[in-house]
Amino acid sequence: MKAMVLRKKLSFITSRCRRERKPLCAVVLLGRMGDIIACGPVAKEIRSRYKNAWILWLCHPDFSDLVSATPEVDEAIAVSSLAEIEKLEIWLSKECELFLNLTLPGTPMGNSLEFRSKTIVKQEINTDNYYHYGPLLCAFIVTGK
Repeated sequence: MKAMVLRKKLSFITSRCRRERKPLCAVVLLGRMGDIIACGPVAKEIRSRYKNAWILWLCHPDFSDLVSATPEVDEAIAVSSLAEIEKLEIWLSKECELFLNLTLPGTPMGNSLEFRSKTIVKQEINTDNYYHYGPLLCAFIVTGK
């Protein structure tokens, strides 16, 4: 999705969230199918903490149907590259109550990307040390706390 179209879609979602008085929570994971399946419980955790939130998941186009099938996710938006997300970084960090980048640094999709957010994200977790945090799913969850 082109950055301009993506920005318009996100603006529409933000307006709807304001109108319905729902916090917006966004998750970014452009990884492989196994990564997305492993992070399914993250959506459940977000839903348990933000019961009334609109949960938005930005993912690779190949996996948008998989993410859309997750009951806790309200909307999946296909994003083909991190460059598209980088262009929206400031906007997303201002608009989202919770903004999680679950793409591990050091992976092909995670290089040179940092997010500023209202929520503190542990950026020091990467492909070299994630196993210190337990199973992969635990590392993903800790990254988002």
